[in-house]
Amino acid sequence: MAQKIYTLPAVTISIAGTPVPLTTNPGIIGTSIIIAADKANTGKIYLGGADVSSTTGQELDPGDTFEIVADSLNGRNQEIFLSEIYLDTETNNNIARIQYLRYK
Repeated sequence: MAQKIYTLPAVTISIAGTPVPLTTNPGIIGTSIIIAADKANTGKIYLGGADVSSTTGQELDPGDTFEIVADSLNGRNQEIFLSEIYLDTETNNNIARIQYLRYK
């Protein structure tokens, strides 16, 4: 089965210390996700769960990218729910760009 790449609208993390989800739509599911911190950001972005912070998240400097790939289990690709992944930032109004793969 073929996969297709999708792009979400840019995510702006308006207030440092206040995590925001990649999307609020629980129906957006992927097998692979690429998160890119905008090159023009003035601070780091942190990637993680709903409780992500500067001490618990995967750190992305401006211009960095990070990929999450779902494992296969019993020959079947697992899924990633994008609404369960959150971003925080060290300075206000930083931006992340999100692309994901999913089966057509």
